[in-house]
Amino acid sequence: MAKQEKLQNLLTELHEAMGDAEPSVAQMDLLDSVKRHAHAEGEPEVPEPDLLDALEYWVEEQREEHPRTASVVDQIIKTLVDIGV
Repeated sequence: MAKQEKLQNLLTELHEAMGDAEPSVAQMDLLDSVKRHAHAEGEPEVPEPDLLDALEYWVEEQREEHPRTASVVDQIIKTLVDIGV
């Protein structure tokens, strides 16, 4: 499976993990940020080097209350690191 496809599948899993609850503005901003940074190899990078720090911070805030969601975001972080973001 291509790394970008894996990332898209993880984003879908994250959305499903959030359930029917209406996502907060912060959650939507986070997902939009991840989607902006997920690009095909060879495309220019988005000039926001702190994406992984923002994701890691969000995971730590959510880990206790939403462990499944935090686990999926952990996998997203690993995938982003693997693809060089």
